[in-house]
Parts: sequence; structure tokens; C-alpha cells
Amino acid sequence: MDATRHTGERLEAPARRRGFTVMGHRIGMGLLLLVGVVLTLFGVGDVRRGMDADPAIANAYTGIDWEIVKAESPEFARLIDLQTRAGGAHLIVFGVMTATVVLTAFRRGERWAWFLMWLLPLWAASVFLLNFFGERQPNMPPPPPMLSAPIFTAVLVGALGLSAPRFFGRRA
Repeated sequence: MDATRHTGERLEAPARRRGFTVMGHRIGMGLLLLVGVVLTLFGVGDVRRGMDADPAIANAYTGIDWEIVKAESPEFARLIDLQTRAGGAHLIVFGVMTATVVLTAFRRGERWAWFLMWLLPLWAASVFLLNFFGERQPNMPPPPPMLSAPIFTAVLVGALGLSAPRFFGRRA
């Protein structure tokens, strides 16, 4: 044990750092859990409503209003709708798995969980890049995932940064 830890002033500094580490981990964990819940809710909306949950995505890539696509090509609209619902199911699984890992291994401070959570900002950044480089129609607003993905990326990186000292600090 470090002899300087027995002096009054030296004891306060590590205690403050420990408090920051605990608080940072709790905030980071809360943000990650929130992202898991939001992803699950987005997924439920997509499964329940299909492309009607967010027609701006189809509009951005086809340049045609979603209602017109449904009326003029119902077969094509059903395919797009099915893909949207399947994507919603993926979001539900992704969100539930995120929440489960956060509430178990991440909460206990297991390093593998911290590393695993880095898949989330990588995924969010890839969603942005796919939409950024996708062949959107000119004069159409960007699809909503192109706007929400950078926000998710920033929140996730911040949450993992706040939690890092818990996973990489000194071990007792």
C-alpha cells in the first residue's frame, strides 16, 4: 500500500478521482442503456408500421412520395415495407442485447463488455456513411438516419469515454 495514502491531503485526491470514476461510469452506463432503449423503440415502430413509420427515407432515395410508390407499384412497396420491418426486428434485437450487456457485464466492469460496446458507435457511423454516400435524389432532404446517426455516434463515444476509467483504472 502506498504510504502517502495515509496522510490526510493525499487521501482526498484519490477519493475524488474514485468519485469521478464511479460517476462517469454511471453516466456512461445510463447513456448506453438509453441508446439500447431508443433502438428498441425505433425497432418496434418499424416492425409495427413498416415504411409508414419513416417515409422520408424512401422519399430521399426515390424522389417519389411514399404514398405514390404504394399506389403505383404495390409489389415494390411491399418489398420495401418488408425490408423496413426486418430492419426494425434487427433494431429490437440490437437494442435488447445492448441493454442486457449494459445491465450485466458492463455494470460489473468487465472489460470485454466495454470493448463490445464500441460496436455501437462503429455501427452508427456506418449508418451515417451509407446514407451520406448513398445515391439520394437531388433536392430531397437527407433521410432521418443521416441526421440521427452522428448524434448517436457522439453520445456513444462520450459514454464509453466517461466509462473508460472504470475499466482501465488501477485494479485493487
